[in-house]
Amino acid sequence: MNTNDGFIDTLLSQKSEGVRIRLLAKYDAESVMKIVCAFLNNEGGWIIVGITEDGLRTDIDAPNVATDIQKNAIQKIKPLPLVYVHDEEYQGGKVVLVTVMKGGLPPYSYDSSYYTIAGDAIIKPGADEINLLIRRSLSSFSSWEKSICLDAEWDDLDAKLMQNVIDEGLASGRLNVSNATPERLLGHLQLTDAPYVKNGAMALFGLETHRFLPQSKMRIQVMLGGKTADQYEDSVVLEGNLMELSKQAKDYFMRRLPMVSEFHREEWDRKDYIEYPQAVLDEAVTNALIHRDMSDTTGEVIVFIYADRIEIINPGTMPDNLVKRKNKVLSHVSSPRNPLMAEVFYIDGKMEKTGRGLKLIHDQMNELKRKLPEWECAEGKTKLTIYRVPNVVRLNDRATKFLSTKKEGDSFSKQDYLEYWNHKISDGTAKNDLQSMVNGALCKQEGSGPTTKYIVISTNL
Repeated sequence: MNTNDGFIDTLLSQKSEGVRIRLLAKYDAESVMKIVCAFLNNEGGWIIVGITEDGLRTDIDAPNVATDIQKNAIQKIKPLPLVYVHDEEYQGGKVVLVTVMKGGLPPYSYDSSYYTIAGDAIIKPGADEINLLIRRSLSSFSSWEKSICLDAEWDDLDAKLMQNVIDEGLASGRLNVSNATPERLLGHLQLTDAPYVKNGAMALFGLETHRFLPQSKMRIQVMLGGKTADQYEDSVVLEGNLMELSKQAKDYFMRRLPMVSEFHREEWDRKDYIEYPQAVLDEAVTNALIHRDMSDTTGEVIVFIYADRIEIINPGTMPDNLVKRKNKVLSHVSSPRNPLMAEVFYIDGKMEKTGRGLKLIHDQMNELKRKLPEWECAEGKTKLTIYRVPNVVRLNDRATKFLSTKKEGDSFSKQDYLEYWNHKISDGTAKNDLQSMVNGALCKQEGSGPTTKYIVISTNL
């Protein structure tokens, strides 16, 4: 199952809960750019092109629409926006999803005009509202990533690494040629102000980052024993800029974590892979690095590797609207603690799924039928636990009996389930039974509201 399947349904199901979404049946470049600009000047949001207000897919040339939106956003919106554009599967075809983060450098303009949101309308703000946006930008000017890194000079930054990021951004269309030099890019993002180098630039590109920012490090400890291990077998401290740390962590996981081998008779080949999916580990480390509280000079990202799980702990807590009950990931627009540094990660391709990282981690582990990952915030820190152990979901007799009458590929609704039991169970009981089938990876959910269908993907009860 593709982990992207159903994300549009998830967004649409949460529209009534205050999630900011705009649906456009047809593509109009100017309308999309005005909405993007307004979202940047507010709290971010999503635009879905190719869907009617009733949730029906329309025919659009999704690949070309996505390319055009990306090009217009980079060329016509100022300052440089963080906008993720790609196509998504929906109702047997493709639509275009535009994820817009809250901008770190307001006010943003499109074709030299500002836009904001008033109720459901996209409007041009008046002079007083523009002043508020400017004051918001000035109030965040003293944030950690924009503060001057004491004693740092331009030559303390890695010129080759900066150019690599620019080359990647130009190749992917996430960067305009007008920002195609390190000086222009970092100046545009207010991460340098000649002759001063800001903390964010040093954290991203420092040649010897630890000299200026001792908190820019990651500790990895392999613990001995089972669940309550209190001794470590191996302890490694990685130091460097955030780009280097993400690469060093990936290399460490490749060397140190157990490998699983599968032999595919049809291909007469053996395939080896890390027991924990590399995409999950990459996303988890990226989140920990870019969302951590860098102002905590005594803090560090810590990774504990146990026999049955991996724990990744970073300084700083998550917003309350991202996860419920430890492992229920809600649809959300990413709100990075360090938005300008996040923009550089995005340009470099390290944030491919802006606003989707938590869901990617959740869904991939669910597909492997592992215990669902958990996020916890306490004492100013965020801990992500990724489990190695299988996800044991015990169906009750009702759900087991019902599924025994189905075969792979069959679909049914909640109403079908209620009718099977002659409406002798409550709506809430039916909902819980159906959720247990989904959690156990026996069914997948498609659609939302009254149109929700459940597709049987396994009958291995």
